[in-house]
Amino acid sequence: MKKFTNIGLVIADVQEYVPINAMCEKYGGGVTEQYGDKLTAFEYKRGEASVKISAVLCGIGKVNASAATAYLISSAGCDAIINSGLSGGIASVRRGDYTIGTEYTEHDFDVSPLGYKKAFKPDQDCYIYKPDGRLFEAFAKIDGIIPGPMVCGDQFVGSDEAKRHIKNEFGAVSCDMESAACASVCHKAKIPFIAVRRISDDAGDEAAGSYSAMNALAEDKLINVVFMGIDNLL
Repeated sequence: MKKFTNIGLVIADVQEYVPINAMCEKYGGGVTEQYGDKLTAFEYKRGEASVKISAVLCGIGKVNASAATAYLISSAGCDAIINSGLSGGIASVRRGDYTIGTEYTEHDFDVSPLGYKKAFKPDQDCYIYKPDGRLFEAFAKIDGIIPGPMVCGDQFVGSDEAKRHIKNEFGAVSCDMESAACASVCHKAKIPFIAVRRISDDAGDEAAGSYSAMNALAEDKLINVVFMGIDNLL
C-alpha cells in the first residue's frame, strides 16, 4: 500500500496552532504565507521513517477551513488531510476526551423550506461524509480515543437547547466549526480525510467559559494525539 508523503493539517485557532510552531523549530521547517494563511512545513521523522507535514492556520469557520483544505490539496500537493481542534461535547464524551469522526455533517446547512431533509445538499452525491479507512484505523489504535459522528456549523454551540437539538437530530458525539467543511472538499477531490478533536466543553449553557479556559492554555496534548496517529501510518 502506498504511503502518504505529504500530510496536510487544517487548524483553525491561533492557540491550537502554537504547538505546530514548536514542531517547526524542532524539525527545521519553514513558514510562509499562502492566500493570507500561515503555512508551516517540515519533515516529520520517526526513526527511519518520515513524512512531510504541511500545516495551515486557517481561521475559524467553514469557509476558512474549506479554502485551506483546497489549497493544501491543489497547491501544496497533500495526499491526506487531518483536521484538528477543540470541540463541544454532545454525547458519550467528557471534557478532555479525544474523538475521531465516523462521519461528518454540516448541522447548519438547511434548505428544508424546499422540501429537503435538514443538512441534505440537493444535486450532490453526498452530504454525510466518511473518514478514510486507513486514517481511521491508525487513530482508532490510540488508547482512549472515542469514535462517533461529528457535526460542524458556523456557530459556537453554547446552550442546552442547541445541544439537545443536535443530539436528537444527528446523534453526534461532538460539534465544531470546520470538520465537515474539510471533509466535503476532500470528498470531491478524492483525498483521504479524518478529523481528530479534543472536547473542551459540554456545548451547553456553560460552554463558553470551559472552552475559553482550555483554549487559553495552548497545550500540545491534542497535537501529540494527532502525531500518535501519524506514527501509526509510518
